[in-house]
Amino acid sequence: MTETEKMMERYRLARARTFPTKPIANMVTHLRHPPVVPALMFMEPQLEPLTPEKVWADYYEWLPTAQPTDRDVCVIIQEAVDRYGYPARAIKGGCRIRLLVAVRQTTMSRAYVERPELSLTQLGRWFGGKDHTTVLHAIRKAQSWRNPGFIPFAPKRAA
Repeated sequence: MTETEKMMERYRLARARTFPTKPIANMVTHLRHPPVVPALMFMEPQLEPLTPEKVWADYYEWLPTAQPTDRDVCVIIQEAVDRYGYPARAIKGGCRIRLLVAVRQTTMSRAYVERPELSLTQLGRWFGGKDHTTVLHAIRKAQSWRNPGFIPFAPKRAA
């Protein structure tokens, strides 16, 4: 198996973990030079796909031990990169994929808890120039997940 084929296989596995309902076709093998694929493909295969619910559960496992620190926000973002496999530019970006939004919001909430001296505007700048209300929404969403009976996402309607 060539390096390109290995890379494409890792990409397919990562894609299947991220979007388990949409199988990826063999769509880039006809290209002479395959495109650069995200860092997600280099993650070890997991037994079950990552979901927003698991991301939030991971956040609430961490929360009781959380303390204010003087760690830089980029270190907190790098921990999210290492934990979830998305590149930092995706976490800081504006992609609205449900899983990536959950990763971004938990990372913003972690930064808020660990760096209480930073304003919401300053945290927003660390996350790709986001508005302070975006950071505030992430923090409020983190608090609302703790409420009993909270339904994080509306159920999908039958077609």
